[in-house]
Amino acid sequence: MNTTRRIFVPARQRTRVAADCPCGKSNKDGKFATQKGYEGQAVGHCHSCGEDYWPDSNTLVDPAKIVHQSPKPKCNIEQKHLHDYFDENLDSVYAKNLIETWGADYAEAIVSDYHLGVYKNQPIFWYIDTAGVMRHGKIQWYNSDGKRNKDLHATTFQKKVLENDCEIDWCFFGEHNLVNLDRRVAVAEGEVTAMEMSKLVPDYVWLATGGRGFLKKLAPRLKNCPTVVELFPDHEAYDEWKAIGDEFDYITHDACEIWAEQGLIPKGGDARDFYRINTKREKIDPEWNDFVDENPELGLT
Repeated sequence: MNTTRRIFVPARQRTRVAADCPCGKSNKDGKFATQKGYEGQAVGHCHSCGEDYWPDSNTLVDPAKIVHQSPKPKCNIEQKHLHDYFDENLDSVYAKNLIETWGADYAEAIVSDYHLGVYKNQPIFWYIDTAGVMRHGKIQWYNSDGKRNKDLHATTFQKKVLENDCEIDWCFFGEHNLVNLDRRVAVAEGEVTAMEMSKLVPDYVWLATGGRGFLKKLAPRLKNCPTVVELFPDHEAYDEWKAIGDEFDYITHDACEIWAEQGLIPKGGDARDFYRINTKREKIDPEWNDFVDENPELGLT
């Protein structure tokens, strides 16, 4: 095992000492970290492609042979696809599970508020910003029990349907609901968690990052939010999210850590799991305030 300790040039200098990664991608975003002492050479680690290029290995690339890759165009999906693929009849397996779990009225409201799409009976989660620009369409495979099919990886509407390998210009899932903001903002990890929590705990406008590691990139988008921003990380993600939340003065809740410790949700579970496991449909109040008031330990007040 190679135990060599690598020293890299400071992050603020990365773009100056290397214009491109050896893989050909531009280093304008500072993803290629040059090993100290090798400034101007293709020696270091690329956080974009994930490859190492060390002087004591056979992975080095001759700088003269690096083929620069032009950046992909940013994704901008036409509005007509939002209408053409809208899950109006609740045909996706996820929408059908919503009906089974929470009832038709809740399902219809959730699908409408987040413009849920459907592709071959699977949900499409549209990422739409506050200007109404469709930045991304995520096709995720779900089972009839409302749980993600972990044997199948998510794909993009851009690549699967449009056959366009564009670069995603990320925003929060549900960001379009921040227009005319009149409530606090809550951020979860999963799209389905944000969607269902929007009706279970309607005191918030619920957003999702779409992945545990995406918060760091997306957090700055809410730094000028006129209301309080609160983070609801999945179990085992609290420390990571709190560090980011503290940087922007966001509130980070440890509810999932408590629920997992109490055996109320499984390891790695989230807020949606808590309500699905521990709440019966007949207990749901349209306002939900009574349930929240009766359970202050949930940290949702």
